[in-house]
Amino acid sequence: MVERIKLKSMRDYNSYIKMAARKNIGLLLLSFVILTPLVACNTCSDALTSELTSDDGQLTARVFERNCGATTDYSSIVNLQKASDKSNANDGVLFVARGQHAISVKWTKTRQLLISCLSCSRKDIFSQAAVVGDIDINYSFGASQ
Repeated sequence: MVERIKLKSMRDYNSYIKMAARKNIGLLLLSFVILTPLVACNTCSDALTSELTSDDGQLTARVFERNCGATTDYSSIVNLQKASDKSNANDGVLFVARGQHAISVKWTKTRQLLISCLSCSRKDIFSQAAVVGDIDINYSFGASQ
């Protein structure tokens, strides 16, 4: 009788393990179905509005306008990349302002960049870099600054 109880307990244990595994696989699949669209789909789009390459042809400053849909405000972005790199708004970000702004970039020297945003106010500015490597970044904002 001891053998039979032991065998029955093993079957019960195996049945329990299989049931728990099915439940975990079901939860995993459900999580995958729900989270994949949220993670895999980037609802933001970046529109390149202007770009300017430095005098030595090494670097390019690019201005983008990011639109992430109706529930989020636009963003205006300036980045700096090697001139040979493919344009990517997420690489080398120098400046980000909330909203749509007419931003211009100008190389004042080979290693000095001027970013102008006459419609930007301090409350709009999310981030701004002053120096990146050997590049100095200067800013010109609207009269209300």
